[in-house]
Amino acid sequence: MRILIATVTAGAGHLQAAALDEAWRSLRPADTVQRVDVLDFTPRLYRKAVADGYLKLVGHAPELYAFVFKKTDNPKLVRKLTRPRRLSARLLAEKLFGIDSE
Repeated sequence: MRILIATVTAGAGHLQAAALDEAWRSLRPADTVQRVDVLDFTPRLYRKAVADGYLKLVGHAPELYAFVFKKTDNPKLVRKLTRPRRLSARLLAEKLFGIDSE
């Protein structure tokens, strides 16, 4: 079986992903596990904004981060961000699987 663990290095989720990777490999050593940072497949400006913005907000203004998180957990906003998300997803698919979506 092939397993893909997609994570983002901003925050602590990548540490949990590493633990999941290790646990999976120990339980199913014959499986192929690949762990990727999805920010590696996004435009540089977006990657910098996410990583730096997250660290600054959490480190200096955790209440503001919680507020922003709640406000952006919004279906209307998600629809507005569909195009950039699709571009990032296409770049990720091309890199990981050699898929040319054009």
